[in-house]
Amino acid sequence: MKSIIVSRLILVFCFINWLFRQYNERNHIEGKFGQAKQGYGLNNIKAKLSDTSHSWIATIFFITNLVRFAELNNFQF
Repeated sequence: MKSIIVSRLILVFCFINWLFRQYNERNHIEGKFGQAKQGYGLNNIKAKLSDTSHSWIATIFFITNLVRFAELNNFQF
């Protein structure tokens, strides 16, 4: 009986740990979206054509990823 309770507690703790990791990862990703919106003008796209809008959005996220890559690899500008 005790072993069943202990195994269930271990499963619950593992699940809670997994939830916290998922939340932390999501928080990091949402922070990058916020950076793209405010820092790189993602909210201010005024393109007339859908293809042009998609190009602007792709370019902004490319630059965001490029800046992150530069930070991780200690590049100096």
